[in-house]
Amino acid sequence: MDQNDLAVMAAQALFSVLGGAAGTAASQLTQDRLNRSARGRAALDGLNASPGDPAAQRNVQAALTDEISGDSQFADRLAVLLHASAQQTTGSVVITGSRVRNSQIALGPLTINNTPGARVFLAFADALLLALVALGV
Repeated sequence: MDQNDLAVMAAQALFSVLGGAAGTAASQLTQDRLNRSARGRAALDGLNASPGDPAAQRNVQAALTDEISGDSQFADRLAVLLHASAQQTTGSVVITGSRVRNSQIALGPLTINNTPGARVFLAFADALLLALVALGV
C-alpha cells in the first residue's frame, strides 16, 4: 500500500471519529501517533477546531504522511488495522500483533489457553499420541 494512500485512509478514519462515528483502533492509533509531535498536535488542534476545513484535513494528512514515511513499523501496524476494520468482523475476534502471551480467549464453548502449562500439556498429549501410534504399528 502506498504511503499517501495509507495516510488518506487513516485520516478518513480519524475524520469519521471526529464527525461522531464510533472510534476504531486505527483512529486511536493515528491520534496517539500525531499527539507525539508538535506538528501532529497542531494539525489535530486545527482539525478539532474546524473538522470540515479542507486545509485542516490536508495538514493532518501531511503530518500522517511524514509519520508513516518515518516509521515502517507504524505504517505496517496502521495498514493491518485499516485492513481489519474494512473486513466483516461481527461475531468474530481480530488479533493483531505477533504474540499473545499468558492469555485466555473464550469463544462460547471453546476456550483457548496460551500459558506455559497449556503448552506443556499439549506437548505431553502429542508424545502420548505418538507412543500409542507407534505401539499400534
